Amino acid sequence: MIAKTGAAAGDGGGPVGALTTAEREELLRLRRKTRQQEQTIEALGKATACFANPGRHHHLVRRPEGGGGAA
Repeated sequence: MIAKTGAAAGDGGGPVGALTTAEREELLRLRRKTRQQEQTIEALGKATACFANPGRHHHLVRRPEGGGGAA
């Protein structure tokens, strides 16, 4: 079987089933967005654990400098 190419395939010159330039760009954009969202979810999960158990994660909490302690 011979794959259609060019105008006959309707995709701008590649073999049937190949991604167009616009589709490749969109795929890359969506993969980047997914990676960013996964990183955000991970950070939010860590923050949630920190606030849910403040005694266990005291080393992750930043305290204001020079305030609140006994002199």
